[in-house]
Amino acid sequence: MNDIKRKRLDNIANQLRYYKRKYGYIVNEKEYCEFKKHINIIKKVYYLHDFICSVNQYKIPYECVEMYAKNYNILQEGFSIKPYLLKLKKVSNLKKISNEKTNEIKVKFKLDFS
Repeated sequence: MNDIKRKRLDNIANQLRYYKRKYGYIVNEKEYCEFKKHINIIKKVYYLHDFICSVNQYKIPYECVEMYAKNYNILQEGFSIKPYLLKLKKVSNLKKISNEKTNEIKVKFKLDFS
């Protein structure tokens, strides 16, 4: 019984690590079930997260109309879960910074709590 529980927790931890790497969201075990409910939509809209969270659905800026028209169906699904997307913590990778003197590559992570 204890072994089954450990395997289940390991599986959840691996999935959370995958979601962080693939979609850029930090999700913990408490938020896991809610995230799994919306995963089908998140797979489609994760690259439009910032646009969905910052723009009102009914007041699209003129310079974004073409992009909105091309991705209309995806954006509609994203706007349907906008309150949940606003709660998610997103990891944003900064560009890899190379130090010319030592030829080392450093990666910095920036947490965005929008």
